[in-house]
Amino acid sequence: MLAMALLVEGVWLARRPAPTISRECALVWPIGRWQTVRLRLDNPTSWAVVGAVFDHVPGDVETLGLPQDLRVPPNGWATLQYRARALERGPRALGPVSLRLIGPLGLFERMLILPLPERVKVYPDFREVGSVALLARDDRLGLLGVHTQRRRGSGTEFYQLREHQRGDSPRLIDWKASARRAQLIAKEHRDEQDQQLLLLMDCGHRMRARDGLLSHFDRALNAALLLAYVALRQGDSVGLIATGGQDRWIAPKKGPAALGALLRGVYDLHSTASPPDLLQATRRLLTLQRRRALVVVMTNLRAEDEGELLLALRLLRQRHLVLVA
Repeated sequence: MLAMALLVEGVWLARRPAPTISRECALVWPIGRWQTVRLRLDNPTSWAVVGAVFDHVPGDVETLGLPQDLRVPPNGWATLQYRARALERGPRALGPVSLRLIGPLGLFERMLILPLPERVKVYPDFREVGSVALLARDDRLGLLGVHTQRRRGSGTEFYQLREHQRGDSPRLIDWKASARRAQLIAKEHRDEQDQQLLLLMDCGHRMRARDGLLSHFDRALNAALLLAYVALRQGDSVGLIATGGQDRWIAPKKGPAALGALLRGVYDLHSTASPPDLLQATRRLLTLQRRRALVVVMTNLRAEDEGELLLALRLLRQRHLVLVA
């Protein structure tokens, strides 16, 4: 009787139509952030589907809530969800879904692997940029240490006319305005607004070290994006150049779409096992970037790298303003 029951249940499970399954998730994930993935199973038969489900994800993606038990009513559907987070940037392929179906008597199980290909893109942590955008909307950027300070009288961009004050240079006097007003009127200047920021990213082997879940390179890239957002919000242009096994150049752009273009340009940029060549990157930058810019060098170096770094900085400072992070 037991053998007969096993045979009947096995044949019954083998002949049952498999439930259909679909996956719902965001197609762009920020690195290191938990994402919700939903699975929907539709049961076309008049019998309940009982078993368990497991979603195959890449090895560098952590999950919470897998595998899960499932029960789909007859001629009905059911949804379940789990959480996942990617620890490496770049394109990632979500694989098939495994189903373990249990017979009504619990004597026989059937394993199904249902293909469900899906590709997601893992970007740098743009959610941090989103939180800064909310602070900016509420004029609370000071909480992050971002302060806008207008330095009057310096720079070359005209700002406004004002009454002449003792100590002002005679070169600031607007003689036409002074003649109309019958008093001395001075021009007031401010720092130029339409500036350019260039991020020189070290993709070398020392940026591969991990700080918690993320590598030093990922931490630096997240910080670079925050800096880019602040600069773009002030009306400046932002570009990027990579060195150390990676050859990438993103020309400076400004405007609302510039941050998205920068994200798409660096989401698959990784540190390598090669040493950085700062001198070669500097020469290339000087060729590509003729206009004076603020160059932020984001790197991880040791004392023995000091000589090459100083040579690169001397070259850069001939035309640009340089900051080493």
